[in-house]
Amino acid sequence: MSENVNRRTFIRVAAGTTGALAVGVLTTRDVARAARRAAPPSVLSAFVEIGEDGTVRIIAKNPEIGSGVKTSLPMLIAEELDVDWSTVRVVQADFAAKYGDQFTGGSTAIWDHFTPLRQAGAAARALLITAAANRWSVSADTCSTERGTVIHASSGRRMRYGELAADAAKLPAPTNVRLKDSSQLLQHALHWVEHR
Repeated sequence: MSENVNRRTFIRVAAGTTGALAVGVLTTRDVARAARRAAPPSVLSAFVEIGEDGTVRIIAKNPEIGSGVKTSLPMLIAEELDVDWSTVRVVQADFAAKYGDQFTGGSTAIWDHFTPLRQAGAAARALLITAAANRWSVSADTCSTERGTVIHASSGRRMRYGELAADAAKLPAPTNVRLKDSSQLLQHALHWVEHR
């Protein structure tokens, strides 16, 4: 009789202590997904990090005090990087010299950072294009991007940014990048507003 009591007591205590026991079966795909989530993102610049799953972390350099800079400034980078905003995670920057001035006030954030942050996005995009061109043994000039993917139109090849980020992070930063035409920026801004 005491043996049964001891078993019951053990089961009660064990269940109460651990809460519950869950048994699951992990597939190879589940393990691969978990590994991608666990892998740190590749750092393309002080402002752009891209994970293997295609998630884009954009660093917001200025503090948010209600003026919208935590959205508007990262959007400048995302636009030049050519990524879908739904894949972007905005991360507030630590206070560090690598981000430049980090203050908010006087309603000058967009005015002051419009070109430099666009250049940061364009530089990351150029690194991803170069990484894809290297993989395909083609000229970077023959590649383009579209919503987080590098495309080589003549061969029909495509690679997502997440697949290229680790290679792109190893390349030297470009010194001269071409920014999108302002008409493209307006077209994308209107598309974003219409599809919110």
